[in-house]
Amino acid sequence: MNIKIVLNMFLLPNERRNIEFLTDELLVSNKLGEVTGGSTFQKKNGEVYKCEIYIRLKDEASFDPFLELIKDVSFAKGSRVESSTRRVEVGDFEGLALYLNAGDLSEDVYKNNNYDDVISKLCETLGDDGVFLGTNIIDKYFILYFYGKSYDTIRQKIVPVLKENPLCEEYRVKQVC
Repeated sequence: MNIKIVLNMFLLPNERRNIEFLTDELLVSNKLGEVTGGSTFQKKNGEVYKCEIYIRLKDEASFDPFLELIKDVSFAKGSRVESSTRRVEVGDFEGLALYLNAGDLSEDVYKNNNYDDVISKLCETLGDDGVFLGTNIIDKYFILYFYGKSYDTIRQKIVPVLKENPLCEEYRVKQVC
């Protein structure tokens, strides 16, 4: 039986593969099936708007046990598992996209600061309240994607860090799920 997980998450292929590997490990170790591939869907400007993970279950009776297996996997709200006859919503995480200006700040700001340091500090600040799951570069923006139980909590925790770092001078945030 072929099914798919439609992820309402802004993940580039390498980041999506991390979820594929985890899902495949769960399927194989529980003898329910295997991941057969995945896709990342992007708008014309390169921004990701969804991902899919393709799965072959050993039989139709494996569908509900599979749902039980993934109930603790952190999918974003709006994600779902689909077969030809069923569609089940999964996921309770909310997402935050952080847009950092990657071209219009002074040369000194880019020369004397590092995006990796920003990411590390944001992750440290979030602790268990959010997880960093990827990046993208669109137009003049370096976009960071964070997911957690609450968009508001993620935003409240990262804003003080953003106000301290010159690379974040013209930041903006957007809820993505």
